[in-house]
Amino acid sequence: MTDRITIILVGEALYGPRFQRELAKDLNVNERTMRRWVAGDFEPPATIQNVLLELLLNRRAKIDPLIGLLR
Repeated sequence: MTDRITIILVGEALYGPRFQRELAKDLNVNERTMRRWVAGDFEPPATIQNVLLELLLNRRAKIDPLIGLLR
């Protein structure tokens, strides 16, 4: 289950503290919907859990080679 804390943690990890607009765009939801999820006004649907995981894995695939480059 994806709760507001998970959305905040994933959003900040992907886009920084002002993540809401970019994460809403990547999840294909209205920015107002994202703000409501983050505020706890509405429960996000369970279906976004897989999309959040995919976003994190895609970002990791881009970051891992750079870490190796800098070592």
